[in-house]
Amino acid sequence: MTDYRAVDLRFSPDGDLVLDPGGGLVDTAIYPMLSLKQEIITRVLTNVGDWPQHPWMGTNAQQYVGEKNDDETIEALLESLRQGLTNDGLVDDRDLTIEWSKWDAHTVLLLLTVNVGVLSPENEGRLEIPFAFDFNDLGVMIYDK
Repeated sequence: MTDYRAVDLRFSPDGDLVLDPGGGLVDTAIYPMLSLKQEIITRVLTNVGDWPQHPWMGTNAQQYVGEKNDDETIEALLESLRQGLTNDGLVDDRDLTIEWSKWDAHTVLLLLTVNVGVLSPENEGRLEIPFAFDFNDLGVMIYDK
């Protein structure tokens, strides 16, 4: 199992750095899974080549916008997600589960789960990130708290 303990600067789902009330930078040390969660969300939302310093980073999920919401396309989307999250060891393939359910003619709901093991005495188990994919025109929609 991969060691999922990491600390990074905290940023919003839009990529903005999070500041404390005094204007200082906030990190993810307060919640051990937050660093992994924000890295996963970043990769799901980006395409390979979006990050010049990390040309492999991204899932290319947006390439499926405009495609049919059928089992074949959903399986291709799931493979793109899996590849983008495991190709450099961010997530171990054995620890990753992606469940899906069709919501309507254009949307599939997805639950990405990572078995993170024990990160600290009070943090163990699974990291779950729900999101939807709109094949019509929106693409990835993260349901982040």
